[in-house]
Amino acid sequence: MNRSVYGIETTRREIDEQISQHEDLKGVPQLMDRESGLHKFADVVGQLRFQQRWARSPRIPRTTVLGHSLMVADTVYLNDRDRGVSGRQVYGDFYTALFHDLPEALTRDVITPVKTSVSGLPALLEDIEHEMVESGIIPLVPEGWRDDLRYMAYDPFSDSDKPARNGSQIKAADLLAAWMEAHISIRYGVSSKSLRDGKVDIGRKLTESGGYGEAIEAFEILADFEKMEIRLRSSHGASAGCAWPGASSSLPCRGTPRRPIARSWSRSA
Repeated sequence: MNRSVYGIETTRREIDEQISQHEDLKGVPQLMDRESGLHKFADVVGQLRFQQRWARSPRIPRTTVLGHSLMVADTVYLNDRDRGVSGRQVYGDFYTALFHDLPEALTRDVITPVKTSVSGLPALLEDIEHEMVESGIIPLVPEGWRDDLRYMAYDPFSDSDKPARNGSQIKAADLLAAWMEAHISIRYGVSSKSLRDGKVDIGRKLTESGGYGEAIEAFEILADFEKMEIRLRSSHGASAGCAWPGASSSLPCRGTPRRPIARSWSRSA
């Protein structure tokens, strides 16, 4: 927490008091101890909340790597529950999805066009990520967790029986979250060539025959999102302002009084 922000110490105390109510649970005392490895691990993971997705493309709403990871994990969890898979696979899929971008806490995000433009660069970056995770993150967690964490962070999109994991499904959820990030911003009227190209490319990967998207029935999900109208409404329920050319959303016109607005999603007829 930033100590220079007024009231931050009060907020810290309130959070600590809430957490301390659960000190009887295994692991909570270690999380409370700021010198423990587990507390430092949680702090490293928390750094992902400061890293913006699509960092070079203006976008609404902005999303972080941490928020993206949670979205992927939630998608995978719900899909697993719908399919009735084993509890062990639910565990493996959810936590792999949650930690699939963990190395970026140390390496930061390297955008895909850069990775793919230089021969051999992806493999080199992967080696560097593994070295940094081994030295900067793995020592922070209990020894009994380390192999699981390596398995989740180093190769998150591979399928496995032991331990059980549907890596193709995790990859599909990762792509779906990225597609949604681009699609929603474009619908709000905040777009760029990289967002438009990214949406088309990701959509193709999700809907092609035999592709990742079959693991989560992505074709139907994307079709539903395309039918969905994303609008900004005033506090009185009416459309706020004027629509941008080429966009399905409405934003306040320059020079008009601004009123509190709330996002609403509805299916178009």
